[in-house]
Amino acid sequence: MKEIEKLSGRDPGYRSTRVLVPMLLVAIIGLSLMYAWVSFGTTREMRIQSALEGNLTMSQLSARLLDEQCEDVVTVLNELAQSAALHSTLASGNRAALRNSLHFDVDLVPELLFLALYGPDGKLIEQYPAAPAAPTTTAHTEWADYFRAGRTLYIGKVMTLPHDPKTEVMVAARPWGDPARPGGYILAYYRLGRVNEWMQQLHIGDGTLYILDVTGRVVSMTGNTHNHLTGLNPDLPSYLAGQRGRGTLIARSTQGDRVLVGFAFAAKPHWHVLVLRNEETALNLTNYLFHRLSLLLIPLLALLLAAGWMLIGLFQRREQMARQLAVQNERLLAADRAKSDFLANMSHELRTPLANMQISLSGLLDPDLIWEKAQAQECLQLASEELDLLIARIRNLLDMSRIEAHANAIHKEPNDLTDIVGSALERLRSLLRGRPLRADFPTEPLLAECDYAQIETVVVNLVENALKYSPAGTPLDLKGQREDATVRLIVRNAGGGIPPGEQAHIFEKFYRASASPAIGGTGLGLAICKAIVEAHDGTIGVQNVRGGIEFWLTLPAAPVLSEVHQ
Repeated sequence: MKEIEKLSGRDPGYRSTRVLVPMLLVAIIGLSLMYAWVSFGTTREMRIQSALEGNLTMSQLSARLLDEQCEDVVTVLNELAQSAALHSTLASGNRAALRNSLHFDVDLVPELLFLALYGPDGKLIEQYPAAPAAPTTTAHTEWADYFRAGRTLYIGKVMTLPHDPKTEVMVAARPWGDPARPGGYILAYYRLGRVNEWMQQLHIGDGTLYILDVTGRVVSMTGNTHNHLTGLNPDLPSYLAGQRGRGTLIARSTQGDRVLVGFAFAAKPHWHVLVLRNEETALNLTNYLFHRLSLLLIPLLALLLAAGWMLIGLFQRREQMARQLAVQNERLLAADRAKSDFLANMSHELRTPLANMQISLSGLLDPDLIWEKAQAQECLQLASEELDLLIARIRNLLDMSRIEAHANAIHKEPNDLTDIVGSALERLRSLLRGRPLRADFPTEPLLAECDYAQIETVVVNLVENALKYSPAGTPLDLKGQREDATVRLIVRNAGGGIPPGEQAHIFEKFYRASASPAIGGTGLGLAICKAIVEAHDGTIGVQNVRGGIEFWLTLPAAPVLSEVHQ
């Protein structure tokens, strides 16, 4: 019984499994999709971080190269500041000799375009060449303020020569003599040609490298591309002005695009080197591999979803089978209960007529009793009636066993339904005593294609059932009629009606109406009727009518002689 309850869905563990399996499946699919989403996001962040690290590495290398490029300027300024000849020339006051010395130094270094000497009072002493004109005093110059802060070397500002706008130079300066009490200042203009040359040779792929001087001005950039810094957040140069190291950041363009920035600080010129790449452009380098990995993940997800779908289908089929099994189990349990009731009823149904027969026959056989002829006839009549009842019960059992074994062969031929009903009523003559019988049949034959004996059994069971479930002395109505291609028989009694919901079960085996539990019977008669009628391709049913219960059946009609001749 526990197994049946488990399979039929009554077991709480089974019900929890029905809920747990779909929830577990949804959780697995949800976690897999979440894992895929997180994996995509993590992979994207890793790719962005890798691009930032690449930008940082490129900016560091470029800053180191820029520091090496500035070594020439530092060397020239250091040599001039420590040159004894320059000091002696300054001491002699020979302006021509001083100009020649500056001329020699400018010609010695190809990228050095200009030199100027200032005295300790900050006034211009001499310059070479004459153009461009150097500031006449160090007052209000950026580099002089730089030295007053205690520093000894200035390399930073980039300017365009007034007489040659195409030439950009880097301004460099340093004090000469004792740094605490300098004997003067040296100013040099260093051409950026070499810096621009190696900048043009650099290739950053999908990015751009920029060199910014101390004022945030773009000194140089790779290629001849447009200055993308103008489209960045204006806070970026001010942010970089406070940085003296290296790092990465993600900036926003005015169009809202994300830009990956790697920056480093060149210590000698105090310049910043930036490498910028658009985020989407930077990710394009790894999109090929990323897409291939995505294509690999898609089949895995599809396989998981397919497996989930199959599991759902299997669970649904299992659930459907469980429901079918539950219905079948209910039927089996009902049949088992009905069979138990049948056995109890059958024992009573067989024992009662046998006991009555035994009493009647034992009394007739008792030698001490003298029976009058009428009394003996009455005892024999009672034994005969009980025997008929016993034979009817056994007949029903045999008929049902033959039907279930498919051993009840049907021999169809044209038979008059009126004759069949008359034969059945003759067999039930004893039960019909005291019952008004009202028959309504047409004068012409009601020919049906049927097996005479089997349909007679059906009529016997229907009439017997109608008599059993109606009060004594009430009439019994029988009606036969032809309807198109069928022949209909109606059996109506004056019973109390069938309770609602039981009409669908009235023709089941061993079923007995709950309204009359005290009435004897095997519960097989109507089931036999249904099996025989349906085997004849007919129909049978029951309905409550005013004042009683009406059973009806239809059988295929046999053609009459006039139809055959036509």
